[in-house]
Amino acid sequence: MTIMKQNRKKKRKSFFDLTPDERDREVARFDREIDIEKETRPLTAKERALFEKMRAGKPRSVYVLPLDGKLLGQASAAARKRGMALDEFIINGIRGMIAFGHR
Repeated sequence: MTIMKQNRKKKRKSFFDLTPDERDREVARFDREIDIEKETRPLTAKERALFEKMRAGKPRSVYVLPLDGKLLGQASAAARKRGMALDEFIINGIRGMIAFGHR
């Protein structure tokens, strides 16, 4: 009979559920200087690519638009089918409407 080990992570208490002493210990971790050599690591290729993409990105305006849930679901499915993000799909749709002069 084998005994299986259960790999369960300990659930951390919410900061607000801690005692005042426990809170002080948690906050004290952020009051010290960081040793760059020991406590950081270089970015992986994937992390570096994401960092560069975010850094090079154009600032965008954000708009909140009321959309029908069914239409949004269809647009999301169509975007996934084409391997696109929903916002990219919507932007391309707007550009298409402008380019072809649809009313």
